[in-house]
Amino acid sequence: MLSGLKHKIKWDTKIGWLYRSIITYFGLKFLTLGRRLLKRSLGRCSWCGANCGFDSTISKKGMRCDSPNKKCTDKPDV
Repeated sequence: MLSGLKHKIKWDTKIGWLYRSIITYFGLKFLTLGRRLLKRSLGRCSWCGANCGFDSTISKKGMRCDSPNKKCTDKPDV
């Protein structure tokens, strides 16, 4: 396999740069949308998606993990 060729796209060309930037943009938008939807559900942590159970807090950011092992309460609101 050639070093500059992956999935039949040359990343160092203008088309490769455009493709990569579009895919990155949509990926970040979908991640942000997913976190916003998790905030509304209150079934899982709105930051990491774990099932916190009794080790959780609920605020305007949604439900967040708040245990000694995992603290998602200090993460920013999306």
